[in-house]
Amino acid sequence: MTFSSLHEMDMEIGTTLGQFHLLALFKIFLSPLFTKHSQLLGKLMLKISILSVRKYMGGLQPIHILYMGEKDTEFKAWLRVQNVVVHAHEPKWTDMIERLRLAGDPNSSHLFAHAGNYIGTWQRIDIPNLIESEYILYLDADTVVTKAFTMADFGPQITSTVAFALEAEHKPDIPLNAGVALMNVPNLRVTRNEFLKFIEGRETQPFSGPSDQGAYLDFYHPELLDRTFNIKSYYIDIKGRKIIHFHGPKPFELFKYMIGKNISPLMTGILAQGNGMKSPCTALIAFSQIASTESGLILQYCTAAFPRDANLRLLCINFLDQLPSLSPNECKYIGKAIHFRESFRSLHGKFFVGVLLCAGLLCLKFPKRGRKAWLALKVKASKMLSKCGRGKNKRRKL
Repeated sequence: MTFSSLHEMDMEIGTTLGQFHLLALFKIFLSPLFTKHSQLLGKLMLKISILSVRKYMGGLQPIHILYMGEKDTEFKAWLRVQNVVVHAHEPKWTDMIERLRLAGDPNSSHLFAHAGNYIGTWQRIDIPNLIESEYILYLDADTVVTKAFTMADFGPQITSTVAFALEAEHKPDIPLNAGVALMNVPNLRVTRNEFLKFIEGRETQPFSGPSDQGAYLDFYHPELLDRTFNIKSYYIDIKGRKIIHFHGPKPFELFKYMIGKNISPLMTGILAQGNGMKSPCTALIAFSQIASTESGLILQYCTAAFPRDANLRLLCINFLDQLPSLSPNECKYIGKAIHFRESFRSLHGKFFVGVLLCAGLLCLKFPKRGRKAWLALKVKASKMLSKCGRGKNKRRKL
């Protein structure tokens, strides 16, 4: 790919398994950082992210990934099929970063709770030493490219160090979110050693943000990246989007919220500030359109998201399978229909259990009449359970 607005540059896509991608401009380095300890859902999000780049940015562009560890040969084989270049990466700063993680508060960021994902985010600090490129567009693993773009889309004033997008929609001029970052590779390479010393000196003093995002904010004071490169699934204004970032609620949490299932209070609060289900539906449609391009990927994702809840897993699969051809409004109505049906099933079940309990008490007080009532209700119960079973089979065809 070339960029006619500037001098010509070849673009490669780089990826570091697990937490982010890098789109390297002049080379696109699309890479969610990944380690052998990264979680399964993060790996599946990475697959979908890579497939989205392939769809919109061209299938022949190389994708680079930094990989820490030797395991997971099956996934590495998948990466080779996708023409992804895997860079073995064994950073020398893992002990320092682990001390930072242990000193962090898991309640302030989910990253502190998982060593593999936390270390994965920090891998990007070594990218300037591993990639020969002018600029890199760094993408988190939970991003989906929705539109092709070129260097011209970043505007004439390109960052001298690093540019972040906004975090909160109501604060449009503050670059805080590192989930998508435009990086000036030569300048970051020159300042890397100084940056590492700065990080080491902050082991007892928290950064202004979680993990490496806070370190970049405090050291480089990033410039502002155009918002269309980092549209969150809960934003009200999602026009012009080039990249959707599932920052905060992930696709399975958006699905649960849509059908009336409980998610964390934090995620509920984030989604409650948006425009109902219009933007989340738009994001889920983009996600499912990419996931559906590879056989079995939706099944894998829903299985990883709901390993112990067969009902939710089946609903998730059926829902995401339908989404690619739907509009946001149709998505919203299907979500409401599932919500209504699941609520009815739950209330119906609670009512019936209550009736059985009453019959049981009646049986204790009036043994003869109570026993007859109990047996009659038992027969009804078996018939109703049989109907429920047939209903579940029908749901597979929804």
